[in-house]
Amino acid sequence: MKLFPLVAALALAFSADAAGKKLYDFVVPRDGSFREAIEAANNRADTTARFRIFLMDGDYVIPTAGKTTGGDGKEYGDPRSWLKTPNVSIIGESREGTVLVNTTPPATWDNGFGPSCPLEGIGKGDVLIIEYPAHDTYLQDLTMKSGMADHTGRNIVLHDRSDKTIARNICIWGYQDTYVSNNRDGRFYFDGGVIRGRTDYICGKGDVYYGGVTFQQCGQGGYLAVPSVPRKYGYVMDSCYIKSETPDVTYYLGRPWGKGTPTAIWINTTVDVSPITKDKRGYNGWADMSGGWPARFAEYNTCLTSGKALDLSGRRSLYVDREGKEHSNSPVLTDAEARSYTKAAVLDGWNPDAAVAAAPLPKNVHVKNNQLRWTGSGEALLYAVCRHGKVVAFTTDTVYNVGPDSSADCWSVRAANFMGGLGEAVAATDGGAKETGKGSRYAKRILRTTDQDFLRSDEARRIGDQVLLWQRVTGGWPKNIDMVTPMTQEEKAAVLANKERRYDSTTDNDATTTQMIYLARLYQATGDVRYRAGFRAGVDYLLSGQYKNGGWPQFWPVQRDYQPHITYNDDAMVNTMVLLRDIRLGIEPFGGDLCDRTRKNKMKKAFDKGVECILATQIVTDGVATVWCQQHDRETLKPAPARAYELPSYCSQESAWIVRMLMEIPDPDKKVKAAVHAAMAWFDKYKLTGLRYRRVMENGKWNAVLTPDSLAGPIWARYYDLDHCVPFVCDRDGIPRRSLEDIGSERRNGYAWFGNRPAELYDLYDKWADRYDPQNKVSISFRTKGANENGTFTLGVQPKVRESHFDAIVSRGESIQAAIDKAPENGSEPYRILVRKGLYNQKVIIDRPNIVLVGEQRDSCIIVGAEGQGSVMVSEFRGEKAPRGIISLTEKADDCLISGLTVINNYGTTVSNTTSHQFAVFGKATRTIIINSNIISDGNDALSLWGKGEDGRGGLYYHSDLYLRCPGVDFICPRGTCYATRCRFIGDTRAILWHDGRGDINNKFVVTNSEFDALEPTPLGRYHHDSQFLILNCRMSRNIIDADIDHAYKRQPELAEGKNLDLCPWGHRVYYYGCVREGGHSGWLADNISSAEGSPEFHAVTARWTFDGKWDPEKRIRDLWQVVAY
Repeated sequence: MKLFPLVAALALAFSADAAGKKLYDFVVPRDGSFREAIEAANNRADTTARFRIFLMDGDYVIPTAGKTTGGDGKEYGDPRSWLKTPNVSIIGESREGTVLVNTTPPATWDNGFGPSCPLEGIGKGDVLIIEYPAHDTYLQDLTMKSGMADHTGRNIVLHDRSDKTIARNICIWGYQDTYVSNNRDGRFYFDGGVIRGRTDYICGKGDVYYGGVTFQQCGQGGYLAVPSVPRKYGYVMDSCYIKSETPDVTYYLGRPWGKGTPTAIWINTTVDVSPITKDKRGYNGWADMSGGWPARFAEYNTCLTSGKALDLSGRRSLYVDREGKEHSNSPVLTDAEARSYTKAAVLDGWNPDAAVAAAPLPKNVHVKNNQLRWTGSGEALLYAVCRHGKVVAFTTDTVYNVGPDSSADCWSVRAANFMGGLGEAVAATDGGAKETGKGSRYAKRILRTTDQDFLRSDEARRIGDQVLLWQRVTGGWPKNIDMVTPMTQEEKAAVLANKERRYDSTTDNDATTTQMIYLARLYQATGDVRYRAGFRAGVDYLLSGQYKNGGWPQFWPVQRDYQPHITYNDDAMVNTMVLLRDIRLGIEPFGGDLCDRTRKNKMKKAFDKGVECILATQIVTDGVATVWCQQHDRETLKPAPARAYELPSYCSQESAWIVRMLMEIPDPDKKVKAAVHAAMAWFDKYKLTGLRYRRVMENGKWNAVLTPDSLAGPIWARYYDLDHCVPFVCDRDGIPRRSLEDIGSERRNGYAWFGNRPAELYDLYDKWADRYDPQNKVSISFRTKGANENGTFTLGVQPKVRESHFDAIVSRGESIQAAIDKAPENGSEPYRILVRKGLYNQKVIIDRPNIVLVGEQRDSCIIVGAEGQGSVMVSEFRGEKAPRGIISLTEKADDCLISGLTVINNYGTTVSNTTSHQFAVFGKATRTIIINSNIISDGNDALSLWGKGEDGRGGLYYHSDLYLRCPGVDFICPRGTCYATRCRFIGDTRAILWHDGRGDINNKFVVTNSEFDALEPTPLGRYHHDSQFLILNCRMSRNIIDADIDHAYKRQPELAEGKNLDLCPWGHRVYYYGCVREGGHSGWLADNISSAEGSPEFHAVTARWTFDGKWDPEKRIRDLWQVVAY
């Protein structure tokens, strides 16, 4: 996939491919710099080629650059940005969401008209100045605002001195002189959009064609169009709308800036209110300016928004200059004259239509097998992939990896035209055989409709029949399925054949409740008792799932894994309770005979029992009630885990919806009141302030981050640990981490780790407490500092490891080997050794099992030595030849763990200038874990684990959070099966990965969520024995050569002479998923994991899967976390 890595604050140019595709030259992330983008455009070498800038949705406050002198004679920071080169496109993600504001000084200067900004005036404090050479500029889908306040002088937003500028659907927001066209020979085109101001807010020279623009008029007595010297036609406003910002707005259509030259033509204009028709001077529609007069000011067919045409017969037809000379004006166009003001005529030989034309919409957008796919067009420059309506990536391909936890509902695709402007988003559908057509997003919208005309239609009944078809024998429905799109007879037969399924009925993702609401509305509209029967079966299903303690699971009746837990996650239980409550109360659409009294009585009891369960599961810590976990054990009611990254915790987001529902209970009892007060106190105590949770580009990929922002509202972590009530995040390894940066990009960006749901409760609670329990009301406020700012906790700080947890401690100057020698020779329990910070010029040999060797801090705890081919630090060990490696694990060192160290073999720089075998870590053991370490070597085979394993088929190895640097070849080269995640590899011309899997066809080398970079062009990997590579969700820099992992001597067999080779009977087995190479690839990096043995889903490729259930290294790490925490 040629997927563009959106790089923060870097201008990366890409050449078009054979199909004419090309990615943006500069992408400004949500916290990026607009100035840097403009500078990149201005400083590029080739200005004949179009340079396209894209701005993600965000509020961009443009800082000043350099100094300028104000009208008061003082120096100020210069707020202006200049575009100086031609053929530049500036594209925003959306007009409302992409906002540029410059930084101007306050109104401290009196310019004779009152308090003014010292930089008021044309060319002094402008937001963007397009210089004369910058012709063929294209602007789309963004808002530009002046930093100056209203009434503080001329606050120019867009100042254009060029020619052939296109502004499509932009908003320029000012007060006076908002837009200045400043080239008498220039041609300028506005296609839609908004221009706001009061006084002279479109003004200047040249010919400007405004097509379908909304002019937002503010204030009273304002002036709209103020043209000066035209190229030929002046200002022509065609099919525009003059919108009154407030009901008291009054205005003139314009006034002349010049003597006998200004031209302004209004054709087919719609207005909220008529322009001023008679002022004290008798002016109608048009005003004076400095004794000037127009060449022509005229209108045609101006109407109110009601459709009523205005009477133009009294419009101003005479101007008198300062010498008393009269100048006539013909204020109304004839039909023929109006027809003559075409776009082609006004723009005089320049046709912008092709440039503004949207690219054809992507077709057949769908999600299937964890991929977003679509049918593209040769006319599209590129595609923007959107999640929940926000752009997350760009690509020139028609496929994008979305992951297993993403339904089609959240994905859409937009196509860019040649100029770079994005078209409308096309929502994805579910791409399975039964999920074609318009997709589940459309389906949910239809199933939630309240349109009575539609509900009485044959189409609504057809959909209702399909909903009944999908209803399982349980009375419930499965999730994430489009039940709306027409089905073939074969598809219906397949669904009917699965009617007896009892394991997929659920309330997850709004399943069952959504279908029940639709059937209720359909019954009310049609009276068809089949829909009532289906609805009642759904009610019975919901009632049947409640445990005796009042809780509900997420799936039933057949359950597996964590499904039996009482489930608050995704509001499953709350949604069930709210639906039952509304049905019992007969709230629309649940009235009439839809539900019988017997069932309603059961609902009342079920709701009350549900409340009891909620109160019973509220977590109590040190005698104080708090909030809830996402899941609670159905027997003990204690917090319980779900998926690997969903650990027992205080959970803020689901707890907020529980509290909302409790506050909706009329006349709550003391227990409910106490629960609400306690939860609100917890929310207020543990809110986070001064932070914004968002997605930005880091090192060429999207990452969710927390960034400081004093203006941001409070947010809450999704999870707070149960021991310290400190926020944490988690990867698929199930190990809690304190920082987003500590987990892989797949989970980091595929889960909502922070949110603001509890913020919605503050006002509700204030009213609720005043009504029901004012004497126990908790004092809460958005204005107080959050737990991260008031000293309650510090975000991102890892817990300190206690020395008392270790069996031996090594200090600087002491022998690590001596500590190992104290361990039992055949120990069955972990023997924990802490190595304090320091430089240890030692060789370490681990010759016994269950050694846990932990450095105090990975960058400050360094074990260094020099060993090369035939040159070792220690020649003999326990009467035998010493093994190789600065750290060496012998055949007896099974089940060892190394963490928190830097291990360096510097033979190549300190002894001999060579890259021959220079092992930093060498091993012959199995079940070896090396994590949180730096492995550095000057030669080949830096990290070499070559164990035979207990069955002789190869060892088992696990790595995470490693930094590996090596100029040699094969610098991570396992023999057997290896799983590596969140690692960073830095190579230098020679292949990075190597694998020997000869012992067993199931041996494999899995690398996930890792980064590959190199100082010079470097191959990703190679093999010359039977091997199997699975590379998932990894990022490769441009210096990783655009070529697949392949046989080391395939292209140069002459180099194989004397090598230990085999015929590799199992063939070429290299599989990829979700990987990105900066600058694209030639096809080898495309997803092909489905062709691996067993066609695994990428999210199923875990450590346990890799080791075929024989070993769970991540459980061992969790068990030892008190000594290895990092």
